[in-house]
Amino acid sequence: LPDDSTFTEGPLGTKYVDGTRGKIRDIMTEYAGAVRTEKGLAEGAGKIYRILNKLQSVPLVKKEEFELYNMAANSYKILTDALARKQSIGAHYIVLDEE
Repeated sequence: LPDDSTFTEGPLGTKYVDGTRGKIRDIMTEYAGAVRTEKGLAEGAGKIYRILNKLQSVPLVKKEEFELYNMAANSYKILTDALARKQSIGAHYIVLDEE
């Protein structure tokens, strides 16, 4: 295999990787903070799922692309597990959605 320096740009591009990393961070801050709602968790999971789908559709080449995939996969797991869990744990708690 060629070393990492052979690839100046992966298929996703540095702007996409950096921008998407920020989007994931913002989604997790907004929807998976200490105070959570089922609606928010579901919305956040949907947004992360779309990012994850895109990442699964292209070959990952650069270390940063794999890190982004890992970040998206772990974020999705956190959101879906929190959505499945009905009790509050530690500092995180679920507020009943307002009708």
